[in-house]
Amino acid sequence: MQVSEIRKLLQEAQAAYQKNTSATAQAYKELSKSDAEISATIATKAEVQRDLADALSHWRSRALATAREWSARNCGIAAERASEHPASHSPIQIQASKYLGLG
Repeated sequence: MQVSEIRKLLQEAQAAYQKNTSATAQAYKELSKSDAEISATIATKAEVQRDLADALSHWRSRALATAREWSARNCGIAAERASEHPASHSPIQIQASKYLGLG
């Protein structure tokens, strides 16, 4: 082999290497950009999900508190009615009121 043939082979190998490296670098840049965009989307959606979970927790606790308030109110009204009109209740209702501590 002559020097010119070796140079030609080396130049061809270098050109192939640079082409391959360039393509790989471009693919890496595109994938990195895509990864950054997806990561930002995931972060945004995770924040929205946390906010929704917090809101749901708040409304569940409010619903429980409201249910307790209304239950206490209803028991008070039932006890008041029972004390005002004891004859209007059946023996089962009177026993249930006594059992529940309403009468």
